[in-house]
Amino acid sequence: MNAALPLEARLGGTRAGAVREEFLGNSAYFPLANLLFEWLREGWHAFVRSPDPYALLATGAVQAWFAGGWKHAGRPRPFLGNLIGPAFYTAVEGALEGARFLEAPHHLAYWGFAIAIGAAQEARLRAAGRRARIAATLAENVLRAAIIVVMYAIFEALSNPRNATPAGFFADASHVYVTAALLALGLVIGAAQVTADGHLALLRSTAAQLRRYSELAMGRADHEAQREERRGDVDVARVGEEAGGRGVARVRERLED
Repeated sequence: MNAALPLEARLGGTRAGAVREEFLGNSAYFPLANLLFEWLREGWHAFVRSPDPYALLATGAVQAWFAGGWKHAGRPRPFLGNLIGPAFYTAVEGALEGARFLEAPHHLAYWGFAIAIGAAQEARLRAAGRRARIAATLAENVLRAAIIVVMYAIFEALSNPRNATPAGFFADASHVYVTAALLALGLVIGAAQVTADGHLALLRSTAAQLRRYSELAMGRADHEAQREERRGDVDVARVGEEAGGRGVARVRERLED
């Protein structure tokens, strides 16, 4: 990033950086989980020959392009942005698979998580108090961690009909452990994001204060320069008047002589 840019602009980042942050921090999560799900279900050779992996990668990129661009432009629309991915994926894959596309539970899960995460991000954006923003941030990250839990449960249900119900899935102690560990990690990641957001907000506030102080200092300097300039003009005029007065006196003295 150009070091000559103002500090506030550097803290805001670039559009490309905002798109990249959105892709890695949000938009790529479910497509990546779905990609691994489809790969394990279909097998590697069949999977790479199908349009699924490429559609999933494009899905995350398209959502990140719009959502990240809106955020960088100062017009964040998190709820709408999170719906771009499943809408794009449904349009592409639905055209290829037809009505059976929506019969797959993991495809419906994409819509469910998009709505839930989008609602959490929208709540964080519109929250008036700090506690509400923290709660929304924690909920968002726990939901994102729950993607793996739900996809794992769906995979188990399709692979082993005995695990088709929540009771059957959680009857296995290892499933309880994986679920608890992932949700706890989501909570920890959320707490880390709250801390990072607080530090970034402090940096931006400090940069804004420094800019105001700089503008005030420059204003005072300009005012002092103008005063000095006016004072100099007065001194020059006074010297001119004095010099003119002395010249007139000398002329009078010569005439009298």
